[in-house]
Amino acid sequence: EAPERESKRAGKPKAKGSDTMTVGSQFMTQLSSLMRTINATDVHYVRCIKPNTLNKPAIFDMAHSAHQLRCAGVLEAVRISRMAYPNRMPHASFVSRYALLAPSEWQAAHEVDMARARAAAPGDESARALCEGALALVVEDVARYQLGKTKVFFRAFLLEALEQRRGNALATYAVVVQKMLRSALWSRRFRLLRLSSVRLQALRRRQVQLSEYRRQRAAAIALAAAGRGLRARILRRRLLAAVRIQAAGRAAAARDRVYHLRRRLCATRLQAAVRSHRHRSAFTARRGAALRLQSKARMASQRRAYLRDLAEKKEEAKLSTQLAKLQARLQAEMEARQNAERALEAGAAADEGSGS
Repeated sequence: EAPERESKRAGKPKAKGSDTMTVGSQFMTQLSSLMRTINATDVHYVRCIKPNTLNKPAIFDMAHSAHQLRCAGVLEAVRISRMAYPNRMPHASFVSRYALLAPSEWQAAHEVDMARARAAAPGDESARALCEGALALVVEDVARYQLGKTKVFFRAFLLEALEQRRGNALATYAVVVQKMLRSALWSRRFRLLRLSSVRLQALRRRQVQLSEYRRQRAAAIALAAAGRGLRARILRRRLLAAVRIQAAGRAAAARDRVYHLRRRLCATRLQAAVRSHRHRSAFTARRGAALRLQSKARMASQRRAYLRDLAEKKEEAKLSTQLAKLQARLQAEMEARQNAERALEAGAAADEGSGS
């Protein structure tokens, strides 16, 4: 801004002495502009350390760098910071980063709470309680940390120890994961190799058995063909002789069959007449017996019904008699009561007459 003002001042005619800007006023103007810019932005301070006095790359002078840090007050600030609680972390960040150092039972019991705490806002009570429980399990020395409202504060070297423990735990988990993956991979390879070998063995055995079967089948077919030919020739000779014998036998048998058929026809007619008479007689006897049985069954049924009705009628007559007796007794009692009432009334009237 100062060069621009100088150029503007050079292009204008010389003003009066009261309008002349001094070095102090320029400094104040620039300082106020710088402060407005700083207040309008997020400031990040960077300390520049020269690694060597030769201004050359790839050369690092430790003594020179330490002297610059000491003169700039960085080492003193670090020492003072380490005397109290130099490291701090929000509750949700601590739970998300160091909960894996807690026992597996605690992690399984608070799995849902840890998922909620990762997305919780600063100062959330559930995240603070979960962080307190995790700290009690992860850090043995209670004096090395303090639990605030939104953050947890650590003593010096505690965060480095937690990071080292976290790295060791992650390395252990990585080894376990690698072991399981290698186990699954080699198990799958072993199953594939075993399946391939079993299939190859099955194919080889199938090929051997198929060749043996074909050879034995061809031999069996040849033997069977020769045997069938011999048996066919012998059978043909026997059949020719048998045909002649059977023709003569069938002729004689046919003649006998005709004779017997004629006799059987006559016998059949006689038998039919006898069987007809026998069946008719048997049917008549069975029908008469059935009718007699039915009549006796109906008579017995009617007799039981009659006896049952007779018993009911007797019971009804008995009940009617008892009812009539009760009614007569009731009527007699009512008449006796009425007579007694009349007698009492007459006696009362007689007493009244005698008294008057």
